[in-house]
Amino acid sequence: MLDVPINGIRARLEKKTIIIEAEDDLYILSSAALNGGFSRATTIINHQVEKNFSLEPKAKLTQVIEGLGLPESTIGLMTAANVADPGIILEEDGLAVCAIVTAGLSNNTVNTILLIDGNLTQSCMVNAVITATEGKCLALQLLDVRSGTGVATGTCTDTVTDELNNALADPNVGALIYAGIALERDAKRGMIPDLRGYENDLAALVADEVLGMSIANYIGGYKGLFEYIRFDKAKPGILAELGPFMDDVMAGLIGGVSAKILHAIKAGMGFLTTFPVGIDMDGLQKLGRHAYLFPFIGALIGLIIGTIGLALQHLPPYLCAALLILALYCITGLNHMDGLMDFGDAITAHGTPEERVNIMHDTAIGVGGTVFCVMSLLILFSAITTIEQNPFFAILIAEIGAKQSMLTAAMFGKSMHKGMGSIFIDNVRHRDFLIGLVFSCAICWLAFDVFGIISLLSALLSSLVIVHITSRNFGGINGDVLGATNEVGRIVGLIAIGVMIWMPL
Repeated sequence: MLDVPINGIRARLEKKTIIIEAEDDLYILSSAALNGGFSRATTIINHQVEKNFSLEPKAKLTQVIEGLGLPESTIGLMTAANVADPGIILEEDGLAVCAIVTAGLSNNTVNTILLIDGNLTQSCMVNAVITATEGKCLALQLLDVRSGTGVATGTCTDTVTDELNNALADPNVGALIYAGIALERDAKRGMIPDLRGYENDLAALVADEVLGMSIANYIGGYKGLFEYIRFDKAKPGILAELGPFMDDVMAGLIGGVSAKILHAIKAGMGFLTTFPVGIDMDGLQKLGRHAYLFPFIGALIGLIIGTIGLALQHLPPYLCAALLILALYCITGLNHMDGLMDFGDAITAHGTPEERVNIMHDTAIGVGGTVFCVMSLLILFSAITTIEQNPFFAILIAEIGAKQSMLTAAMFGKSMHKGMGSIFIDNVRHRDFLIGLVFSCAICWLAFDVFGIISLLSALLSSLVIVHITSRNFGGINGDVLGATNEVGRIVGLIAIGVMIWMPL
């Protein structure tokens, strides 16, 4: 039931329909699609349809009324807005007035049912509708709700008012965007003094560039400024169709955001390879917020190492495998292998979880770590010799699987303490994991059909096993564990491909 505090009237929601029923006849004025105009009825409905609804409204509403068992005289409104949570406003100052509002601002459609606890004349009812419509238009204008042609005032299907809550995450960015919207609007209206021909983006007009640069710099720093300049000059896509102020606002937004993503990619290349691209804590923080980039970077690494594999495949298998492993660690570095060795020391040690975590943090390498390192290299060597006929795609899939394994561990593991690893573990979201997984599956399928998917899933399963073991033994995971999942995921992925290549059909 919906709360309508007027005696003799009750409201309810049923089958995507707001139903208002009165004990006695109501005298009604409406622009409803069904039984509109001046009429008497005991029932009013506001029925929700799909956004792409294209049938005849009167026939549809008649069908709805019959399905709900309501009288033929029912007043029928229709909207694509969500009717499950209408705005209900009550004012009492000698006369009770209740407004039930649904707002669908993608098409600026606002339906208002205004209930007045009084006996109004026809002329008074007309004035009430006019006042309500004016109130709706003013609210839309004050909230700066826009349609394709300017400030929204609603559509011809409206039956009146609104509520909009579209707050930007950062009020400073929101304020700058609003400034651009207001300047564009006022320039079109000729309200900016001595500004003529602004639509031609006059060379003398620099306020638009200042606004765009401010947005880009606020979001992405000086790198955002470079990206803004690039987009502002090229004006790709919709930017070429926007006005002089809004094209700079959008270029600033796109430039700032793209600069942050590029910074994250650069940090990822610096973190996952030995390439001298530079790496800083700010970049790692950005990479943590864009963790879905891990398999993308893995694909780049796989392309490079896979190409080297193609160049070496005509050498004797053992020599090819040895040189390929050398190239692999020259490009990816030994950070993740160090994590595997620390993990090996901790998992093979005896003692309390706290003592074993301390062993993991110890800079000295013990017997467990040494065994894990030697065994991983031997197994990696053996796996590479089995894929000598298909080195490019096998290595590409293995590197993607290794990086998606790290993302999987970060997604399903819990950080045991603050550190380098917690930047990724604490920031990975389901969305990051799913984006990475979809990308990984797509590339692995294209590269090696079902063999590629099986290899990827094998690597991810090994990651989940490691997360389970470390969570049970240490109470969580850290950066060393992420490094271990990378090394083990790569090996397991290659083993899976090697087994499938040599497995008899």
